[in-house]
Amino acid sequence: SPTPLDMATTFTVVSSDDKSFQVERKALKQSGTIETLIAGLNLDEADADAPAMPIPLPNVTRDVLEKVIKWCEQHKEDEVKESDDDNVEVSIPEWDGEFIGV
Repeated sequence: SPTPLDMATTFTVVSSDDKSFQVERKALKQSGTIETLIAGLNLDEADADAPAMPIPLPNVTRDVLEKVIKWCEQHKEDEVKESDDDNVEVSIPEWDGEFIGV
């Protein structure tokens, strides 16, 4: 069975306008969309050439991707929360409120 990649492994994600960003695996786990891509392409296995393979995000512009990555980096030490309940009350941390302008 393949060994999972180290969380410090760096991936390259590429925006629709060809801007490349180097991001730690630990940070990318915060993005459900990117996490699904990594798992779907089997890039989360240690024997894959995952770090060398850019992950294209053709529907995401440089500016949006930069914001997503900044948020993911800020929260990379946080537990990834999953919920199927749309009625969950969420408290927004101060940093997040300032970051998204709430």
